[in-house]
Amino acid sequence: MKRSGLDYILEGACLADCRFGSFSKFAKFLKEDFSEICTQKEASKKLRKFIKTLKKDYSVIGQKEAKNLLLAEDLESIGNIISKVCLPDPFETLNQMYIKAKKFFTKHGLLSKFPNYYIVESFPEPFQNMAWDCMFLDEADEEKFNVRAGIYFKKALVKNYITPLLLFHELVHMAISEHTGEKEKGIGARGLEEGICDLFGMYLFSKSEGVKVTKNVMIFFRFNYDNKPLLTPLYRDALRVALVLYKNLGIQGLMNLIKSGRGSIMEVEKSCLNGKFDLKGIKKGWWEEKFDILVNSLLSYRMYWTVSPLAYYVVRASKQEQEIESLIRNYNLHPVQTRKALKELQENYFFGTFHKNLFIYNIYPKDYIKNGYIRYKN
Repeated sequence: MKRSGLDYILEGACLADCRFGSFSKFAKFLKEDFSEICTQKEASKKLRKFIKTLKKDYSVIGQKEAKNLLLAEDLESIGNIISKVCLPDPFETLNQMYIKAKKFFTKHGLLSKFPNYYIVESFPEPFQNMAWDCMFLDEADEEKFNVRAGIYFKKALVKNYITPLLLFHELVHMAISEHTGEKEKGIGARGLEEGICDLFGMYLFSKSEGVKVTKNVMIFFRFNYDNKPLLTPLYRDALRVALVLYKNLGIQGLMNLIKSGRGSIMEVEKSCLNGKFDLKGIKKGWWEEKFDILVNSLLSYRMYWTVSPLAYYVVRASKQEQEIESLIRNYNLHPVQTRKALKELQENYFFGTFHKNLFIYNIYPKDYIKNGYIRYKN
Protein backbone atom coordinates (compact mmCIF):
# COMPACT_ATOMS: atom_id res chain seq x y z
CA MET A 1 0.00 0.00 0.00
CA LYS A 2 1.05 3.62 -0.53
CA ARG A 3 2.16 5.42 2.61
CA SER A 4 3.71 8.80 3.32
CA GLY A 5 6.73 9.61 5.41
CA LEU A 6 4.39 11.29 7.87
CA ASP A 7 2.53 8.01 8.39
CA TYR A 8 5.73 6.25 9.43
CA ILE A 9 6.83 9.10 11.71
CA LEU A 10 3.51 9.38 13.54
CA GLU A 11 3.37 5.62 14.07
CA GLY A 12 6.95 5.71 15.30
CA ALA A 13 5.98 8.42 17.78
CA CYS A 14 3.50 5.99 19.37
CA LEU A 15 6.42 3.65 20.13
CA ALA A 16 8.94 6.31 21.20
CA ASP A 17 9.52 8.39 24.34
CA CYS A 18 8.58 11.78 22.95
CA ARG A 19 8.09 14.88 25.07
CA PHE A 20 6.17 17.23 22.76
CA GLY A 21 2.87 18.41 24.18
CA SER A 22 0.59 18.35 21.13
CA PHE A 23 0.37 15.43 18.72
CA SER A 24 -1.76 17.42 16.27
CA LYS A 25 0.75 20.29 16.14
CA PHE A 26 3.58 17.80 15.77
CA ALA A 27 1.84 16.28 12.74
CA LYS A 28 1.12 19.72 11.27
CA PHE A 29 4.77 20.74 11.69
CA LEU A 30 5.93 17.73 9.64
CA LYS A 31 3.15 17.55 7.05
CA GLU A 32 4.71 19.77 4.37
CA ASP A 33 8.08 17.97 4.38
CA PHE A 34 6.84 14.38 4.73
CA SER A 35 3.55 14.20 2.82
CA GLU A 36 5.04 12.43 -0.22
CA ILE A 37 4.54 8.69 -0.74
CA CYS A 38 7.69 6.71 0.11
CA THR A 39 9.01 3.52 1.65
CA GLN A 40 9.85 3.25 5.33
CA LYS A 41 13.57 3.17 4.49
CA GLU A 42 13.24 6.35 2.42
CA ALA A 43 11.31 8.04 5.23
CA SER A 44 14.05 7.11 7.71
CA LYS A 45 16.75 8.55 5.45
CA LYS A 46 14.83 11.76 4.83
CA LEU A 47 14.15 12.16 8.54
CA ARG A 48 17.86 12.02 9.36
CA LYS A 49 18.49 14.89 6.92
CA PHE A 50 15.58 16.87 8.32
CA ILE A 51 16.89 16.52 11.89
CA LYS A 52 20.17 18.15 10.81
CA THR A 53 18.27 21.30 9.78
CA LEU A 54 16.95 21.59 13.34
CA LYS A 55 20.00 20.49 15.28
CA LYS A 56 22.34 23.37 14.54
CA ASP A 57 25.20 24.74 16.60
CA TYR A 58 23.31 27.82 17.77
CA SER A 59 25.38 30.69 19.17
CA VAL A 60 22.51 31.69 21.49
CA ILE A 61 19.55 29.56 22.52
CA GLY A 62 16.18 31.24 22.95
CA GLN A 63 12.64 29.94 22.61
CA LYS A 64 12.84 29.20 18.86
CA GLU A 65 16.21 27.45 19.09
CA ALA A 66 15.15 25.43 22.16
CA LYS A 67 12.03 24.28 20.33
CA ASN A 68 14.06 23.14 17.32
CA LEU A 69 16.51 21.24 19.49
CA LEU A 70 13.74 19.52 21.46
CA LEU A 71 11.88 18.57 18.29
CA ALA A 72 15.16 17.19 16.92
CA GLU A 73 15.52 15.00 20.03
CA ASP A 74 11.99 13.63 19.67
CA LEU A 75 12.53 13.00 15.96
CA GLU A 76 15.81 11.21 16.70
CA SER A 77 13.94 8.95 19.12
CA ILE A 78 11.37 8.23 16.39
CA GLY A 79 14.10 7.82 13.78
CA ASN A 80 15.81 5.14 15.85
CA ILE A 81 12.56 3.18 15.84
CA ILE A 82 11.58 3.46 12.19
CA SER A 83 15.13 2.58 11.14
CA LYS A 84 14.98 -0.70 13.10
CA VAL A 85 11.32 -1.71 13.53
CA CYS A 86 9.42 -2.83 10.44
CA LEU A 87 6.03 -1.15 10.78
CA PRO A 88 3.26 -3.48 9.54
CA ASP A 89 0.59 -2.76 6.95
CA PRO A 90 -2.01 -0.80 8.99
CA PHE A 91 -4.93 -2.40 7.13
CA GLU A 92 -3.65 -5.88 7.99
CA THR A 93 -3.15 -4.78 11.59
CA LEU A 94 -6.70 -3.45 11.71
CA ASN A 95 -8.07 -6.75 10.41
CA GLN A 96 -6.05 -8.76 12.95
CA MET A 97 -7.33 -6.56 15.77
CA TYR A 98 -10.86 -6.96 14.43
CA ILE A 99 -10.53 -10.75 14.62
CA LYS A 100 -9.19 -10.59 18.21
CA ALA A 101 -11.97 -8.23 19.22
CA LYS A 102 -14.60 -10.51 17.69
CA LYS A 103 -13.36 -13.44 19.80
CA PHE A 104 -13.37 -11.37 22.99
CA PHE A 105 -16.75 -9.69 22.46
CA THR A 106 -18.37 -12.99 21.45
CA LYS A 107 -16.83 -14.98 24.30
CA HIS A 108 -18.09 -12.51 26.93
CA GLY A 109 -21.53 -12.01 25.41
CA LEU A 110 -20.99 -8.36 24.56
CA LEU A 111 -22.09 -8.64 20.93
CA SER A 112 -24.20 -11.36 19.30
CA LYS A 113 -24.24 -9.67 15.88
CA PHE A 114 -20.67 -8.65 15.23
CA PRO A 115 -20.59 -5.60 12.94
CA ASN A 116 -18.61 -5.27 9.73
CA TYR A 117 -16.14 -2.45 9.24
CA TYR A 118 -15.66 -0.41 6.10
CA ILE A 119 -12.69 1.54 4.75
CA VAL A 120 -14.08 4.54 2.85
CA GLU A 121 -12.88 7.72 1.17
CA SER A 122 -15.61 9.68 2.99
CA PHE A 123 -18.47 8.84 5.33
CA PRO A 124 -21.90 8.02 3.87
CA GLU A 125 -24.57 10.72 3.68
CA PRO A 126 -25.65 12.60 5.72
CA PHE A 127 -22.35 12.31 7.63
CA GLN A 128 -20.00 13.00 4.70
CA ASN A 129 -18.80 16.36 6.06
CA MET A 130 -18.05 15.22 9.60
CA ALA A 131 -14.42 15.66 10.66
CA TRP A 132 -14.22 12.39 12.63
CA ASP A 133 -11.55 9.75 12.00
CA CYS A 134 -14.17 7.00 12.27
CA MET A 135 -17.81 6.45 13.18
CA PHE A 136 -20.31 3.68 13.87
CA LEU A 137 -23.81 3.33 12.46
CA ASP A 138 -26.23 0.90 14.09
CA GLU A 139 -29.38 -0.77 12.78
CA ALA A 140 -31.49 2.28 13.65
CA ASP A 141 -29.19 4.43 11.51
CA GLU A 142 -29.36 1.83 8.75
CA GLU A 143 -33.13 2.07 8.65
CA LYS A 144 -33.28 5.83 9.05
CA PHE A 145 -30.55 6.88 6.60
CA ASN A 146 -30.48 3.88 4.21
CA VAL A 147 -26.83 3.08 4.99
CA ARG A 148 -25.03 -0.10 5.97
CA ALA A 149 -24.70 -0.62 9.73
CA GLY A 150 -21.10 -1.00 10.87
CA ILE A 151 -17.92 0.89 11.64
CA TYR A 152 -16.49 3.30 9.10
CA PHE A 153 -12.84 4.38 8.81
CA LYS A 154 -11.49 7.04 6.51
CA LYS A 155 -8.87 5.36 4.32
CA ALA A 156 -6.41 8.26 4.43
CA LEU A 157 -6.37 8.23 8.24
CA VAL A 158 -5.83 4.51 8.92
CA LYS A 159 -2.64 4.07 10.99
CA ASN A 160 -1.05 1.43 13.18
CA TYR A 161 -1.54 1.93 16.93
CA ILE A 162 -4.16 4.65 16.41
CA THR A 163 -6.93 3.11 14.29
CA PRO A 164 -7.14 -0.19 16.26
CA LEU A 165 -7.83 1.78 19.44
CA LEU A 166 -10.64 3.59 17.62
CA LEU A 167 -11.97 0.23 16.44
CA PHE A 168 -12.27 -1.04 20.01
CA HIS A 169 -13.88 2.24 21.08
CA GLU A 170 -16.56 1.98 18.38
CA LEU A 171 -17.21 -1.71 19.09
CA VAL A 172 -18.07 -0.85 22.69
CA HIS A 173 -20.57 1.74 21.41
CA MET A 174 -22.17 -0.97 19.27
CA ALA A 175 -22.23 -3.42 22.18
CA ILE A 176 -24.04 -0.85 24.30
CA SER A 177 -26.49 -0.23 21.45
CA GLU A 178 -27.23 -3.95 21.17
CA HIS A 179 -28.09 -4.15 24.87
CA THR A 180 -30.20 -0.98 24.82
CA GLY A 181 -33.99 -1.36 24.84
CA GLU A 182 -36.23 0.05 22.10
CA LYS A 183 -37.46 2.90 24.29
CA GLU A 184 -33.89 4.07 24.85
CA LYS A 185 -32.61 3.71 21.27
CA GLY A 186 -32.90 7.45 20.65
CA ILE A 187 -30.61 8.40 23.53
CA GLY A 188 -27.34 9.93 22.31
CA ALA A 189 -24.10 8.02 22.87
CA ARG A 190 -22.31 10.71 24.87
CA GLY A 191 -21.02 11.48 28.36
CA LEU A 192 -19.87 8.54 30.47
CA GLU A 193 -20.45 6.15 27.58
CA GLU A 194 -17.59 7.79 25.67
CA GLY A 195 -15.35 7.30 28.69
CA ILE A 196 -16.32 3.64 29.03
CA CYS A 197 -15.61 3.10 25.33
CA ASP A 198 -12.20 4.72 25.73
CA LEU A 199 -11.33 2.75 28.85
CA PHE A 200 -12.51 -0.61 27.56
CA GLY A 201 -10.76 0.10 24.26
CA MET A 202 -7.59 0.88 26.22
CA TYR A 203 -7.81 -2.44 28.00
CA LEU A 204 -8.20 -4.48 24.80
CA PHE A 205 -5.51 -2.48 23.01
CA SER A 206 -3.04 -2.87 25.88
CA LYS A 207 -3.42 -6.67 25.71
CA SER A 208 -1.99 -6.57 22.16
CA GLU A 209 0.34 -3.57 22.16
CA GLY A 210 1.35 -3.19 25.80
CA VAL A 211 0.89 -0.50 28.41
CA LYS A 212 3.57 1.92 27.13
CA VAL A 213 2.14 2.28 23.62
CA THR A 214 -1.40 2.51 25.00
CA LYS A 215 -0.40 5.29 27.37
CA ASN A 216 1.38 7.18 24.59
CA VAL A 217 -1.65 7.08 22.31
CA MET A 218 -4.06 8.11 25.07
CA ILE A 219 -1.86 11.06 26.02
CA PHE A 220 -1.62 12.11 22.37
CA PHE A 221 -5.38 12.01 21.81
CA ARG A 222 -7.02 12.62 25.16
CA PHE A 223 -4.52 14.74 27.11
CA ASN A 224 -3.51 17.25 24.46
CA TYR A 225 -2.62 20.53 26.21
CA ASP A 226 -4.12 22.72 23.44
CA ASN A 227 -7.54 21.02 23.73
CA LYS A 228 -7.93 20.57 19.98
CA PRO A 229 -10.18 19.40 18.54
CA LEU A 230 -12.70 21.08 20.84
CA LEU A 231 -14.32 17.75 21.76
CA THR A 232 -11.08 16.58 23.39
CA PRO A 233 -11.86 17.99 26.89
CA LEU A 234 -15.31 16.35 26.80
CA TYR A 235 -13.84 12.95 25.99
CA ARG A 236 -11.08 13.43 28.56
CA ASP A 237 -13.50 14.31 31.36
CA ALA A 238 -15.65 11.27 30.51
CA LEU A 239 -12.54 9.07 30.50
CA ARG A 240 -11.48 10.29 33.94
CA VAL A 241 -14.87 9.30 35.35
CA ALA A 242 -14.59 5.89 33.67
CA LEU A 243 -11.08 5.39 35.09
CA VAL A 244 -12.39 5.88 38.63
CA LEU A 245 -15.34 3.64 37.81
CA TYR A 246 -12.94 0.88 36.73
CA LYS A 247 -11.10 1.11 40.05
CA ASN A 248 -14.42 0.39 41.78
CA LEU A 249 -15.97 -2.13 39.39
CA GLY A 250 -13.12 -3.80 37.46
CA ILE A 251 -13.35 -5.13 33.90
CA GLN A 252 -16.15 -7.52 34.86
CA GLY A 253 -18.19 -4.70 36.34
CA LEU A 254 -17.70 -2.59 33.22
CA MET A 255 -18.81 -5.48 31.00
CA ASN A 256 -21.92 -5.90 33.12
CA LEU A 257 -22.55 -2.17 32.83
CA ILE A 258 -22.18 -2.36 29.02
CA LYS A 259 -24.74 -5.19 28.98
CA SER A 260 -27.16 -3.07 30.98
CA GLY A 261 -27.57 -0.65 28.06
CA ARG A 262 -27.43 3.08 27.46
CA GLY A 263 -30.20 4.09 29.84
CA SER A 264 -28.52 2.34 32.78
CA ILE A 265 -25.18 3.94 31.92
CA MET A 266 -26.83 7.36 32.07
CA GLU A 267 -28.20 6.53 35.53
CA VAL A 268 -24.73 5.39 36.64
CA GLU A 269 -23.31 8.67 35.31
CA LYS A 270 -25.70 10.59 37.57
CA SER A 271 -24.40 8.60 40.56
CA CYS A 272 -20.80 9.28 39.55
CA LEU A 273 -21.48 13.00 39.26
CA ASN A 274 -22.65 12.84 42.88
CA GLY A 275 -19.43 11.09 43.88
CA LYS A 276 -21.00 7.63 44.22
CA PHE A 277 -18.75 5.18 42.36
CA ASP A 278 -19.19 2.09 44.56
CA LEU A 279 -22.37 1.01 42.79
CA LYS A 280 -24.65 -1.65 44.21
CA GLY A 281 -26.32 -4.17 41.95
CA ILE A 282 -23.40 -4.45 39.53
CA LYS A 283 -21.22 -7.53 39.93
CA LYS A 284 -17.60 -6.47 40.29
CA GLY A 285 -14.33 -8.18 39.49
CA TRP A 286 -11.34 -8.69 37.19
CA TRP A 287 -8.61 -6.17 37.91
CA GLU A 288 -5.15 -6.55 36.36
CA GLU A 289 -2.00 -5.11 37.88
CA LYS A 290 -0.43 -3.77 34.67
CA PHE A 291 -3.68 -2.16 33.60
CA ASP A 292 -4.17 -0.75 37.12
CA ILE A 293 -0.82 1.03 36.73
CA LEU A 294 -1.91 2.48 33.38
CA VAL A 295 -5.20 3.67 34.88
CA ASN A 296 -3.44 5.28 37.84
CA SER A 297 -0.85 6.98 35.62
CA LEU A 298 -3.58 8.58 33.48
CA LEU A 299 -5.57 9.66 36.54
CA SER A 300 -2.46 11.39 37.89
CA TYR A 301 -1.31 12.80 34.53
CA ARG A 302 -0.77 16.57 34.66
CA MET A 303 -1.72 17.78 31.24
CA TYR A 304 -1.19 21.45 32.05
CA TRP A 305 2.43 20.94 33.00
CA THR A 306 3.27 21.71 29.39
CA VAL A 307 5.76 24.56 29.44
CA SER A 308 7.43 26.73 26.82
CA PRO A 309 10.36 25.11 24.98
CA LEU A 310 12.99 27.23 26.69
CA ALA A 311 11.44 26.64 30.11
CA TYR A 312 11.65 22.88 29.46
CA TYR A 313 15.22 23.24 28.24
CA VAL A 314 16.15 25.27 31.35
CA VAL A 315 14.45 22.87 33.78
CA ARG A 316 16.32 19.93 32.32
CA ALA A 317 19.68 21.72 32.60
CA SER A 318 19.19 23.15 36.10
CA LYS A 319 20.36 22.08 39.51
CA GLN A 320 18.03 22.13 42.53
CA GLU A 321 19.51 25.52 43.46
CA GLN A 322 20.61 27.06 40.20
CA GLU A 323 22.84 30.12 39.84
CA ILE A 324 21.17 31.98 36.98
CA GLU A 325 24.16 33.64 35.35
CA SER A 326 26.16 30.41 35.22
CA LEU A 327 23.16 28.62 33.68
CA ILE A 328 22.97 31.25 30.93
CA ARG A 329 26.72 31.20 30.37
CA ASN A 330 27.23 27.41 30.40
CA TYR A 331 24.38 26.66 27.99
CA ASN A 332 24.64 29.75 25.74
CA LEU A 333 21.13 30.82 26.68
CA HIS A 334 19.45 34.07 25.71
CA PRO A 335 19.62 36.16 28.93
CA VAL A 336 16.28 37.97 28.65
CA GLN A 337 14.31 34.98 27.35
CA THR A 338 15.84 32.69 29.99
CA ARG A 339 14.73 34.97 32.83
CA LYS A 340 11.25 35.09 31.29
CA ALA A 341 11.24 31.29 31.14
CA LEU A 342 12.23 31.08 34.80
CA LYS A 343 9.50 33.60 35.64
CA GLU A 344 7.06 31.35 33.75
CA LEU A 345 8.14 28.39 35.89
CA GLN A 346 7.62 30.45 39.05
CA GLU A 347 4.36 32.22 38.27
CA ASN A 348 2.52 29.74 36.06
CA TYR A 349 3.63 26.41 37.51
CA PHE A 350 5.04 27.16 41.00
CA PHE A 351 8.09 25.05 40.21
CA GLY A 352 10.48 27.38 41.98
CA THR A 353 11.30 30.88 43.13
CA PHE A 354 13.93 33.58 42.62
CA HIS A 355 16.29 34.25 45.52
CA LYS A 356 19.04 36.82 44.89
CA ASN A 357 21.10 35.37 42.02
CA LEU A 358 19.55 31.89 42.35
CA PHE A 359 16.49 30.07 41.09
CA ILE A 360 15.50 27.52 43.73
CA TYR A 361 13.15 24.71 42.70
CA ASN A 362 10.32 23.82 45.07
CA ILE A 363 10.07 20.40 43.42
CA TYR A 364 12.70 18.37 41.65
CA PRO A 365 11.34 18.68 38.09
CA LYS A 366 13.78 16.23 36.50
CA ASP A 367 11.77 13.38 38.04
CA TYR A 368 8.65 14.71 36.34
CA ILE A 369 10.47 15.13 33.04
CA LYS A 370 11.75 11.56 33.25
CA ASN A 371 8.20 10.24 33.62
CA GLY A 372 6.76 12.49 30.91
CA TYR A 373 4.67 14.69 33.20
CA ILE A 374 6.45 17.86 32.11
CA ARG A 375 6.36 18.42 28.36
CA TYR A 376 7.11 21.29 26.03
CA LYS A 377 4.74 23.34 23.89
CA ASN A 378 5.35 22.66 20.24
